[in-house]
Amino acid sequence: MPGARGLSFVELLVTLVIATIVGGYALGIFTTLVAGNRQTGTINNVVTSLLMARSHAITHHEYVLVCPSSDGVRCDNTREWHHGWLVRAAPTAADVLDNAALHTALRTHQAAPSLTMLANRDYFLFRPFARRATNGTLVFCPDLASVPGKAIIISYTGRPRVARHLSDGRPVPCAMDSG
Repeated sequence: MPGARGLSFVELLVTLVIATIVGGYALGIFTTLVAGNRQTGTINNVVTSLLMARSHAITHHEYVLVCPSSDGVRCDNTREWHHGWLVRAAPTAADVLDNAALHTALRTHQAAPSLTMLANRDYFLFRPFARRATNGTLVFCPDLASVPGKAIIISYTGRPRVARHLSDGRPVPCAMDSG
C-alpha cells in the first residue's frame, strides 16, 4: 500500500535479534559487576573486623580472636571462612582460644554468598602488647571465573592490606596451600 507506515516482519526480526545480543552481553557484564561488588563488600567486612580486633586488643588490653564460625558462637576448626566468622575477646590467650567456653562475640558475620574464602590459618589472634598478631592470608574467590581472586594479607603487626597480585606479580590464586 502506498503511504503505509510500520515495520516489515524482517525488520522486526532483525531488531529483536540485535536487542537479544546486546541484552545478553549486558547481562554478562551485570553478573560480573554484581559478583565483584559482593567480593568487595565481603572483603570490606573482614577488614573492618580485623581492624576492630586489633584496636580492641590494644585499647582494652585483651586478647582478641578472629576465626571462622558457622554458628556465630564457636570457632570452627577449619580454614574455610565463607560460612561466617566471629570476633571475640578474653583477658588471656588461653581463655580466648578455649572453644568450649562461651565468649561474648564482639562481632559476628553470616555466610558470604557465592564466594569462597580460604585462609592459611585457622584463626588470627591479636595480642594486647607490642602490637603483635598472627600473620596470614585470606583469599576471596567468587564462584564466577571472570572475577579475579583477591587476598587480605595480615602482617605480624596486625595490619591488613588487600592485594590483587602476589609479590611476584602473579594474580592471587583461587586455591590455598594447606601449609
